[in-house]
Amino acid sequence: MSAHPPSNQPTLPRRSWLGIDLEQTPPVAAAAWRTWSGVHSRPLALEAVRALRPDGTHCATALAMDRIFCEYLEPPTRSRAQAARLAHGLLDLRLPLPVERCAVTWIASPTPTTTLLAYAAPHDALERHLVTQRQDAVDAERVVPTAHALWQRLSRIAPPPSDTIQLLLHAAPSRWTLLIGRGSSLQSCLTLPPGDNLSLGRHLQVFAHRWHLQTSRLLLCGHGADAALRATLQALPLLAETEIRLADDAAIFLATALAEEAAAANGKSAGNLRLGQQAHPALDRRAARRQQLHAAMLVLAGLLLLSGQLFSNVRSRQALRQVDTALTQAGDRLAGRRLALPGAAAIELARRELEDRLNPEVEAFGDEPPLATLP
Repeated sequence: MSAHPPSNQPTLPRRSWLGIDLEQTPPVAAAAWRTWSGVHSRPLALEAVRALRPDGTHCATALAMDRIFCEYLEPPTRSRAQAARLAHGLLDLRLPLPVERCAVTWIASPTPTTTLLAYAAPHDALERHLVTQRQDAVDAERVVPTAHALWQRLSRIAPPPSDTIQLLLHAAPSRWTLLIGRGSSLQSCLTLPPGDNLSLGRHLQVFAHRWHLQTSRLLLCGHGADAALRATLQALPLLAETEIRLADDAAIFLATALAEEAAAANGKSAGNLRLGQQAHPALDRRAARRQQLHAAMLVLAGLLLLSGQLFSNVRSRQALRQVDTALTQAGDRLAGRRLALPGAAAIELARRELEDRLNPEVEAFGDEPPLATLP
């Protein structure tokens, strides 16, 4: 990352993240950063991305959902740690190819349950995406499923109530991505051909009957989302009772969602498909720094334990010397003179000397007649 960008480039906070929407031609971008008051964002030109982050550090892109397997897993456990251990095996049973051939990321349920949402992308699909992003933009270090970034942003800007079906339609030129959920939980992710309005309405009816909910609302975003699309959808009988809104920043909604999701994640790996063999050099550098930090912390902890043990030994020796001095002084007082032996030995020597002096007196008392016999 350039520490001093050219004067014609925007100045961003050092820890800001840049999101790049590759589903548009040309790609669009946005920046986001965290402050004490929350996550903030702004649009950004692609040329600024290349100038500010030529190596792709702190950049994020999205992998299209038609290349990703999405599965909800509910392991029969009571803790999320146990669920994470079982989830890999359960996912392997559901995928049409071995889980070892996929890049997998796990999203924990927002509710206090052990449910996990798994996104699995085949390695070849992820590799093709990485080649595309290197050609069209930069080698972004964070690659997340499109549905994950979109739903995270929707949950932040418009938290839906649990009694309302929440839909989000991202209308890209090559595909439509439809997200359906209730409350803060994403329940379904569908990829539709562009302009397939009837399928959108039918899917809404399916979930309305499944959940027995009557109210629904739909947010439109993406390059193809405009007032004309909103009017077309409002005219459909299946969507007559649905509240349809058009996002204010529809054209850069996905790019902003990517930047905000990365900024909110604050470096966490959850959601990032780019792990393992496809790791970005920035991820390797951070992993090496974490290992160095952990090693330094272990060395520091060892030094602290050693210094504590040495301090404890010094205090113990001081306490022993004080006790030894007190015993020596007590022995000198008992003997009535300064003894040559220190500590407990002085007490024992003083005791013997007292016994030697007192024994003749005690024996002399033994020669006296008992008091009861005296006249």
